[in-house]
Order: sequence, then C-alpha cells, then structure tokens
Amino acid sequence: MSHNYPFHAAIIFFIIAFLSIFLWPWYKNYSQYKINSIRSEKNTSAVNRYILKVFLFLTFLHLFSPICGLFYNEFYQSFIPLQFDPGFLIGMIVIIFSLFWIGFAQFTMGEYWRIGLNEDHKKLITEGPFEFSRNPIYAGMIFLMFGHLLLTPNLYLLLISLFTFIIFEIQIRIEEAHLQNLFKDQYIEYCKKVRRYF
Repeated sequence: MSHNYPFHAAIIFFIIAFLSIFLWPWYKNYSQYKINSIRSEKNTSAVNRYILKVFLFLTFLHLFSPICGLFYNEFYQSFIPLQFDPGFLIGMIVIIFSLFWIGFAQFTMGEYWRIGLNEDHKKLITEGPFEFSRNPIYAGMIFLMFGHLLLTPNLYLLLISLFTFIIFEIQIRIEEAHLQNLFKDQYIEYCKKVRRYF
C-alpha cells in the first residue's frame, strides 16, 4: 500500500469532523439534560422513523468510504473516480468551514438539538446561523459532503450524496410541517424572511 500522508491526514480529519457532528452534541444533551438526541419520538409517524433510519444508514455509508481509504488507498480511489480534480486544499477548506458552521448551529440550538422531530421544542430559534438559514445544520452537512467529494471525487460519493440530499429534502418538509403546527403564524413569518438553505 502506498503512503499518501496528506490524503490520510485529511481523511482522518473528515472522519473526526463527521463523527463530532453527531457524537459531541448527543453527549452534551445526554449528560446535561438526559435527552437521547439521536432517537425518534414514540409518537412520530412511521414515515419519519423510517427516514431517520435511512439517514443513519447513509451516515454509515459516508463514513465507510474514508475508513476504507485509510487501509486500502488504491481500492478507495478506484471507486469509479470522476474525471476532474477540483483541488485537495479547497476540499479541506470547505470541510473546516462546514464543521464550524454546524457546530455554531448546534451550539445555538442547545438542548433543542435533535436528529428527527423534537416534541419538546418550546422555542423557535431564529438567532445566530438561523438568521441566514432555516436549516443551517442541513446546509452545513451539504457543504461537508461537497468538501468530501472535492477531496476524493468518485461516483460512489456523488450518488450517496445525492441520495442523502433527497432524504434531507423529505425530512426538512416533515420538520417544517411540525414546526408550523407548533408555532403557527410565528413560523410562517419566519419562513417568509429566511430561506430554507442559503
């Protein structure tokens, strides 16, 4: 196996960044509030619980390829590579930006952060990154996937990323209906002022 230390360092950073998006806020919420943030509520619909399971499976697929790349570099880069090289440095910059943006959004949400619907959501959060995007965490994850694709452009990652985006679109619409039901006109006015993603 050939050694490509910058590539391996970037992949390790991506894995740590990706896991920190889920594990750190989950640990913080669980340790402070005894809330399991990566769990669908019992009274949510079967569709939402299914979407959550698909999302977690796609998360595993996103992590599978870089983990594979650490041990089998040639195999990883042979995942039908796309015929362009947008730049290693650009991909790293996008990933770093995404990590800080997602962390900022999760910090702003505090105890209200969930993967899936939050039945205990008593406050409509509109400050911080939510002034610019109604879904800054999803927006940051889109940038994160894009950065990963810039690092190692291949058809596998492109297809997984596109499918993940479709799942995001479905989940966001479920969450929007949930928030509109909770906050009524306040959420409608918020939607008029702030875009869904950017």
